[in-house]
Amino acid sequence: WVLPAFERFGSNPRRKGGGQTVDDVALIPKTKDALTEAVSESVVAPFHEYFKAGHGPTNYPKWYNANNPYVIEYDYLYEPYVICRTEGLPSFFASFRGFAFNKMSFFMEAHYLGFQFIALPDLFVVHMNHGGRKGRNDKGGNSHIVKQDFRMYLQRIYGVSNATLNKWK
Repeated sequence: WVLPAFERFGSNPRRKGGGQTVDDVALIPKTKDALTEAVSESVVAPFHEYFKAGHGPTNYPKWYNANNPYVIEYDYLYEPYVICRTEGLPSFFASFRGFAFNKMSFFMEAHYLGFQFIALPDLFVVHMNHGGRKGRNDKGGNSHIVKQDFRMYLQRIYGVSNATLNKWK
């Protein structure tokens, strides 16, 4: 089950990377109606709108009006927040270190295993904007190197074509 993800801004809404830190949980909308109102006021927005691949497949316009769960078409680099049983799920690709690609690769493999992504119409998660995380932009991780290993793994285990993998550069 996919929980559509949003982020709550401080006083600088819609700024790439967020606005001011939000440290009061009382500022987080508790209902879908309160959330959609906060979105219309631009103090809450779909999570990381500047990176459409990460959460765009959730299809926020559809979710705002949804009364029933709906199937989300997986797309490359999708990294939703989910509630699920762990039975049958892949392990995280253990070679990734540092920032980037670990969550995306997990959901990519789940997709190739045949898992469906289904949005829940009345549940959601809201990220409270916070200060930078140490190492977030640190290029010392190995994700850019390990991507190639993961590509070869997908080809070997799931028969994913080069054409499909060429989207991931």
